[in-house]
Amino acid sequence: MHATESHQGQATVSIWRWMPWLAAGALLLAPWVAMQFTAEVNWSAMDFLVMGALLAAVCSGFELARRRSDEPLYLAACGIALLTGFMTIWINLAVGIFGDGHDHANLLFAGVLGVALGGAALGGLRAPNLASVTAVAAAVQAAIGAWAWMFRLNVEAVVLSFLFAAVWLFAAWLFRKAAAGDPAADDFLD
Repeated sequence: MHATESHQGQATVSIWRWMPWLAAGALLLAPWVAMQFTAEVNWSAMDFLVMGALLAAVCSGFELARRRSDEPLYLAACGIALLTGFMTIWINLAVGIFGDGHDHANLLFAGVLGVALGGAALGGLRAPNLASVTAVAAAVQAAIGAWAWMFRLNVEAVVLSFLFAAVWLFAAWLFRKAAAGDPAADDFLD
């Protein structure tokens, strides 16, 4: 009976391991299905390639996080941070946060993603380090929102920037909570 429980546990882990990839595949398939029924959705092969690459990067990032830790708070924080980065890129590519996608001010958001990715790599994907990295990403995101308010008077960009900053801060809080449960993080938290 114990072997059966272990086998069922492995099957559950396997299902959850592939769930993000299946969801990404369904998300990538959705525009193709929509294109069969309406002319309003018109994706090119390049659109599908770019979206596929973005989704593969998010799923690979989550898979890397799963290999680093099975702590639920850590995985939730990683998922939130990855999805926030994904949404930032997706919105910018689709319509642009500042005006249209061709406004060079949209490149400011690459700084947020650079902070997040660079900090994650330098911090070794450890929860205490990621708590700091996502907090800095939130600050950079909020600074872009403040800049948008002062120099562009772009309400949509301000709202989105502060919304994304709040989500980055939520990820930072979850990483902090995950680090509190990590014995290797005790020195960092004291």
